[in-house]
Amino acid sequence: MRTIVTKPLHELTPEQDFILGTLLGYDREQQCLRFLTRAGKQHQDKAAGWLH
Repeated sequence: MRTIVTKPLHELTPEQDFILGTLLGYDREQQCLRFLTRAGKQHQDKAAGWLH
C-alpha cells in the first residue's frame, strides 16, 4: 500500500481513492457512489475556478 499511496489520503484523486478502497475490500457499490460524489465535486471545483 505504501507504494500506491504516496501522499495524504485527502489528496488522492477520486480514481486513486476508488482503487484503494477496492483493494482494501470495501463494498464495491459504496465505492462507486463515493467515486461519483468525489469526481463530481472535483469537476465542480474546477468549474468554479474557471468562473473566477
